[in-house]
Amino acid sequence: MRPLTAKTPVSLYPIVAKSVQCGIRGTRIVGGSPAERGEFPSIVSLKVGRNHFCGGTLISEQWVLTAAHCVDDNMVRIISVAVGEHNVSGPEFPSDALIVKPSKIIRHIRYSSATFENDIALIKLRNQIRLENNKFAGVACLPDNNFDTYTGKNAIAAGWGLLQENGVSPSILQKVTLPVISNQKCSWLLRRHFDINSGHICAGLGEGGRDACRGDSGGPLYIGEDDKDYLVGITSFGVGCARPRLPGVWTRTSHYLNWIIQVINTN
Repeated sequence: MRPLTAKTPVSLYPIVAKSVQCGIRGTRIVGGSPAERGEFPSIVSLKVGRNHFCGGTLISEQWVLTAAHCVDDNMVRIISVAVGEHNVSGPEFPSDALIVKPSKIIRHIRYSSATFENDIALIKLRNQIRLENNKFAGVACLPDNNFDTYTGKNAIAAGWGLLQENGVSPSILQKVTLPVISNQKCSWLLRRHFDINSGHICAGLGEGGRDACRGDSGGPLYIGEDDKDYLVGITSFGVGCARPRLPGVWTRTSHYLNWIIQVINTN
């Protein structure tokens, strides 16, 4: 793999979001802590009825980015998207999350359920969301290049997944900080389990103890740059949760920028 040159990401928000600035932070997670409501305004909860099953990230007023293994075309009539969600089990104060129905689900045509390759999907919402002056909902920034590997940087994963492997799910949104590791190291650590390629980004501690877990799938991995949160990963897969020397794997959003823009522009 040829060495990559690091470059500070620049927002794609003029392309995918029109009414608000991206990445603004307000005032599956193992080993994390509760987040404040509005701390990660771009995260959404995907639900069937009242039940959370996956996460997602709002990247414009009408588009949500998630994992392909969370959704398929047949689910468009049965799922809903909770925007501004914090407590998935109870009422919010001063106002509840906005529940929006999708109009279309587009999975990557080359997604593989066997290998989790191309584990990325876009959900188009039935109506555009008004985000101006909304303290609890907003859009994430996308990196605009595939040059930065983010290796060694701290990233934040967020979600409503299990608090430990085979444990219980929280009601309140959780967050955890994880160091990004190189794909080369990740590939070696996971060599007996999965193939890692340029469409992946890995994060985790050598000693374990912190990770995403079941229920966090589709949710965000953020890296902060210039006081903004950039969506660098989509929670995808791993071996168990928070096990030593077995990092978690996210879909690398920068690898799929052309696909994201093409889907949005043609739908």
